[in-house]
Amino acid sequence: VKQLRESMIYRDLLGRAVSLPVREQLRQAFQAGELRLAGQNVMTTVLMSDIRNFTTLSERADSTTVLRWLNEYFSELVPIISSNQGVISSFAGDSLVAFFGVLPKPLALAEGTYRACAAAMQMRIAIERLNERRQQRGDPPLLTGIALHSGIVTAGGLGSAERLQYTIIGDTVNATSRLGEFTKTFHDNVIIVSQQTLDALGPQGSNFCFEALG
Repeated sequence: VKQLRESMIYRDLLGRAVSLPVREQLRQAFQAGELRLAGQNVMTTVLMSDIRNFTTLSERADSTTVLRWLNEYFSELVPIISSNQGVISSFAGDSLVAFFGVLPKPLALAEGTYRACAAAMQMRIAIERLNERRQQRGDPPLLTGIALHSGIVTAGGLGSAERLQYTIIGDTVNATSRLGEFTKTFHDNVIIVSQQTLDALGPQGSNFCFEALG
């Protein structure tokens, strides 16, 4: 009974938002008391992606087609986030929020930020390949803005006794959302990082090419 109850907790808490190895490490951390659901302040890098003008695209297709588009799109992105040890905090229509360097165990901010940036680059490549296939089918491209911001968040279980979700909240998440809005001023798949994320990368920033936006 105890094992079944624990399995339900981990299923409700994380769903399929993390890989199986990460889920197992989280189970062990929870049993050892290293993972607290009451909420704790941690340094992390938040990634937010959003399809540009998706509402307009949705109005041109039936709901079944839109759902198929989204499932195909997220099927490309979710494995990339998981392979870089990111955890998806939430889906909201055509957008997702993920964080890096917190689970299954805290990483140095520079390491978590590097993984977030690597994931963003891989996501952009995957989206461009997906859009090539969509073009061949006659479907409109899913142009995506990806925003990255680093700082302190409160991580913990959000919900009720019946259902919990491990998620993050705080000003860092809000700032990432505002940066995501800024990506809409570009007319291509774009990745924008904040100065805080660039600083958090440290020497590993040399692995990426950045352009100042003023």
